[in-house]
Amino acid sequence: QLIMSSAGTGADAVDINATIGGVTIDAKTTLSLDAEDNTNLTVTANNASAKTLTIAATNAGDGKGNITLTTDGVIDTDADGAIHIDAGGSLSLGGGDASDFTTTSGALTLEGAGGVTVTSTGGTLALNGLGRPVNLHATAFTVVDAGASTFGSVLATTVSSSTAGVAIDAKTTLSLDAEDNTNLTMTATDGSAKTLTLSATNAGEGTGNVLVSASDVVTIDAGTDIVLDADGADVLLKDNNVLFGQLTNNGNQLRISSGDANTIALEFNNANAVFAGSVTSTVGDITATLGGITATAGNITSTVGNLVANDGVLTVTDDVAGNVATFTGGDATDNFALMNLVNTENHDDADVAISFTAHDGVFSLGYDGGGNVFGLSATGNLGTNIVSITAEGQITAEGGFVGNMSSSELDGGTDAVTINSDATDLAVPAVLMTTTVAGITIDAKTDITLDAEGEDIVMKFGATSGLEVSTENDGDVVIRSMTDTKDLIFQNFDEDEVLSLNDDLTATFASAITATTGNIEASDGALVITKDAAATVVGTFTGGNNTDNTAIINLVNAEDNIAADVTVSFTAHNKAYGLGYDGENDVFGLAYNGAGTVASLGTNIMSVTHLGALTTTAGITATTGPITATLGGVVVTAGGLNLDAGGADFNATGLTAVGPVAGVTTLAASGVASLDGGIAVDVNQFT
Repeated sequence: QLIMSSAGTGADAVDINATIGGVTIDAKTTLSLDAEDNTNLTVTANNASAKTLTIAATNAGDGKGNITLTTDGVIDTDADGAIHIDAGGSLSLGGGDASDFTTTSGALTLEGAGGVTVTSTGGTLALNGLGRPVNLHATAFTVVDAGASTFGSVLATTVSSSTAGVAIDAKTTLSLDAEDNTNLTMTATDGSAKTLTLSATNAGEGTGNVLVSASDVVTIDAGTDIVLDADGADVLLKDNNVLFGQLTNNGNQLRISSGDANTIALEFNNANAVFAGSVTSTVGDITATLGGITATAGNITSTVGNLVANDGVLTVTDDVAGNVATFTGGDATDNFALMNLVNTENHDDADVAISFTAHDGVFSLGYDGGGNVFGLSATGNLGTNIVSITAEGQITAEGGFVGNMSSSELDGGTDAVTINSDATDLAVPAVLMTTTVAGITIDAKTDITLDAEGEDIVMKFGATSGLEVSTENDGDVVIRSMTDTKDLIFQNFDEDEVLSLNDDLTATFASAITATTGNIEASDGALVITKDAAATVVGTFTGGNNTDNTAIINLVNAEDNIAADVTVSFTAHNKAYGLGYDGENDVFGLAYNGAGTVASLGTNIMSVTHLGALTTTAGITATTGPITATLGGVVVTAGGLNLDAGGADFNATGLTAVGPVAGVTTLAASGVASLDGGIAVDVNQFT
């Protein structure tokens, strides 16, 4: 243990001094500097550079190095320059009595990177700037107090934010109270629109209301528009809290109600106005320059002036028994119209009409300026009229006339004329055109159309049915004679018979049947031509230049059956020959029927194949000319070959080889002149 002590009484009784270097006092444990009188830790330098007195506590281990300043009196920190207290952690200044942060000159700044909190746990927290302004600048300034908060000033008090908003939030009542003129204003210098909002909301079950109350006048003055926006659809008008009127949103239209009973007085529909009661003008006119004038229950009365709706509509609505509107004249209105409808426009389509509407339908009656007629239409406007009357009195009815009509002339002009009846008694003609003396002429410049939905058009002669035209099978036209056992006869101008459609299902043509371009066809039937005139043919088929190398008659059987034939039958004396293509045997054949009117192919008496081979059932006989085979020979397969020259020569020319003829036993002919090359005789075969 090293102990340094001195019996001296002066300030330098113990002096540790280094004239050149430093002095280090290093203790491994506690270092105590203890004095019983005033004690100084000072730096007294005489140098041009700044010198620093450092009191530091560090701990290189896991613990902390702390510095504690304690006294039972006052700690006085005094500097000719600035005093910096720099804490890496928190900085706490605690006083057991009243404490001051005071500057004799310059500003006192409290700055915290994480915020600055000034708390009074006992008395009043005072921001005192008596005689000086107090400025609280913050991005968001919040004053929260468990009790009431008061901002007071001898002079004016200003709460402002230079960059953001100022919010005053009260859990109960917020009162702004002044004893002189008070302004809630917004003064902006911005290019966009700004809004001053007075809003009251209640997130709970209660409501949020705004009450503007004054002991005298409340003035709302706007440079442009004043907007009243009520989400409840009603704007109430009261006097001393007593309701006297109401503005209501009625389907995006304005409704005005009057009285404390909230009685509907006036309803608007765009430019039209409907009064529920009476509208009375005691002096001037009642005028609507754009909309309509409507009275739904009461009257519209003008005792001196007129009822005028300029570019509007005069509407009268009533739902009581009796007339909706009555126009009553007097002596002065004799020979004058009680109602004068005027359209002063000079346009071609300017109309003057009265519209009649009920049951979702409408009729319009009046002067059709476009057609220059008095018209009736089934729409809200004239122009497409169902009935029109010209200035000359000519009537045009698009739907026709119903009932009896007597007229010397029925003329539709340029429009169609329709005669219509809705009669339902089928036993009585719905439309009857009769004359007592002369006939009826139907004359058309183009076509005459008879359209019968009952499918029958009947022509009578002397009240007796003579001819009927009808339809069957969804479109077939039937022309029928209505007199039993009588024929339907067609005549020419000279009353000569041309065609007779007979009751026995035959048709008789008085002359030839000619088809100049088309065909004469009998589908599933027979084409029969009958004639009984001397020295004439029944049918002639004549071709021309265009039919060279083409068949004039073409007989076709389109069936693919193996037995399908194409035959021409020749019948006389109750016997028939059939000539044609035998499809089953694939030959051109000739058949015979000895007892019948038709001969069918199949069992042919002669056949010719497509190669020209001729086959007959009873042989070939040449009575005058020869039988010649130019390429092939004459082959006898059965029945033998009889060569009978009949007294003439029998010549066999060009034979190079004559083979044996089986079964030939006799050559009975005589007068055989010669056989070129001789005759080789087989005694076994030739006698």
